[in-house]
Amino acid sequence: MLRISRNNLSDKEVTLLVEGRILNHGIEQLRRVCEDILAQGCHLTLDLSGVSFVSRKGVGVLHDFQRQRVALANCSAFVGEQLRSKKERLVIWGQN
Repeated sequence: MLRISRNNLSDKEVTLLVEGRILNHGIEQLRRVCEDILAQGCHLTLDLSGVSFVSRKGVGVLHDFQRQRVALANCSAFVGEQLRSKKERLVIWGQN
């Protein structure tokens, strides 16, 4: 199960706290929430501190979001390695 909590830092800056495992149905849920926020012209940060696992498809989605200038923050060392498993490198702020 994936839990997504929204924190509006300002009218144009949003952080989503993502908790659980990013796979299957949760990937589409995360994609919809993020795309809605980006469509509003907001700067988006995904706080991945509560994520324990990311599927291959989930890694691809996170790479796609980073190309759209979504910041990825606070992931565990394990999740960071999952994200680095692709040939492209992600910039992850505050990695534990």
